[in-house]
Amino acid sequence: MEQFFYREDQLCQHLGVDREQLEHWQHLCIFPQASYSLENTIQCHSVQGIYDCQVFWLYYPIAMQDWGRQIAKANIESASVAFNLFAQRAMQAPLLFAKRGALPG
Repeated sequence: MEQFFYREDQLCQHLGVDREQLEHWQHLCIFPQASYSLENTIQCHSVQGIYDCQVFWLYYPIAMQDWGRQIAKANIESASVAFNLFAQRAMQAPLLFAKRGALPG
């Protein structure tokens, strides 16, 4: 999982934003929700006794780091502006692949 995905805290660290900013982007519908969530319940032993610990992790594709940087750099606060940026990048992608020789001619 760690090869292709960042935990939420790792993604925020790479983007230089806090969790609240990420949630704000999601509320504005300009950043996707996590692709995976893992919930673990383990039994913890300490001098204070035995108790259950619950850990919850959200995982995002590593590629979301690039999208997060784009919306942060452009200071996007609107879903329509984000969609237009995404559409521009999607239309440019085949041209970039063709220049690199990655598309069949």
